[in-house]
Amino acid sequence: MRTTAAACGVAAVIAGLGGCANPLDELSESGVEKIVEEGLNSADGEGDSDVDLGIGGSADLPDDWPAEIPTPAGNVVMSTKIDGSWTASISTDTAGVEAYLAELESSGFVSGDEIDLGGMTSATYSASGPYAVTVSSITDDEAAEVVMNVMVLPDEQVE
Repeated sequence: MRTTAAACGVAAVIAGLGGCANPLDELSESGVEKIVEEGLNSADGEGDSDVDLGIGGSADLPDDWPAEIPTPAGNVVMSTKIDGSWTASISTDTAGVEAYLAELESSGFVSGDEIDLGGMTSATYSASGPYAVTVSSITDDEAAEVVMNVMVLPDEQVE
């Protein structure tokens, strides 16, 4: 669990840098991405955690994104893979979010819990396969941009 808490802390720090000019690109270029990966890999005290982190303009989905999970369309601004779970933050628009949710459903995923707080939504999807998916989005109406966060967890980690 320490690795997951550390990952959440890293994501919070990265998100907090939003007031700087292109901080995610700067972090990636400065090698901080690799340092964070190494730190998370050793966070469990044994150095055997499986961590992959992508930040900024060079971010992609992790190479081993599960084939059962549709690939989100849009610009990947951050992605992580930590011990069998995956997350991706995607810059898109409202139509992109709606298309992704429709693709999940056409792939056999069924919508479960949903929350709609106006500019922020979240929905959990499950299937008979080994994964559950949570898709959340935050809308910036002025910029006509949506940041969609896709989290993929093995079923045994979903409570």
